[in-house]
Amino acid sequence: MFIHAMNTTASQPDLSAAIQCAAGPEIVPAVLPLLQGGVLLDFMPGCTVESLMVERLGIDPEYAFGRVQTIFLDGHPVDRLEDTVHDGAVIALSAALPGLIGATMRKMGVLSSFRSGISHRNDASITTGGDGVFTLKLFNVVLPELGPEILTRGVFLTAQRFASRLAMLPTAFFQDQPSIILDGREVRLTPDMTALPGIDPAQLLRLTIRP
Repeated sequence: MFIHAMNTTASQPDLSAAIQCAAGPEIVPAVLPLLQGGVLLDFMPGCTVESLMVERLGIDPEYAFGRVQTIFLDGHPVDRLEDTVHDGAVIALSAALPGLIGATMRKMGVLSSFRSGISHRNDASITTGGDGVFTLKLFNVVLPELGPEILTRGVFLTAQRFASRLAMLPTAFFQDQPSIILDGREVRLTPDMTALPGIDPAQLLRLTIRP
């Protein structure tokens, strides 16, 4: 499902060039699935998986250690929260997955030894510090439980992904005439919207949900 590694040697996008996009909480159910496909966030490379979850994402430590049962780093299941995260990493967080495979993928699970060949291996040579970018993916109950709060902190994605998600929504979503603040101007969202007006589809947005 989400055991998918990305090419971590590719150059990372310049988040400083992102256009601000703000929306109210009414849009959360519409954009929440974007976190399942993955959104970009800034961080300090070389931090641990634990500090990424607790300090960068603001996840309660009890939730991070208990509720989040499965963690993938670049497609490899993580057992040690002390493992370091490199620039360009892909982090996937999930609660317990069903079945035997789910039990095998669980962090520090009794069956974790059965997937030792694909388990994450920590790289002690990762340089700590500077500005980095990682991709975050959320799955099953973790998505609705953590997603809204993470959206209030701001996430990065392309204008094309945002517009494509809007195009998938039912007409009923637009009955109350929802809008966003895009680069300082109000933009009404409509059912026939296939692109954001005046914005290149490849342009990065910093999407923030107002609490």
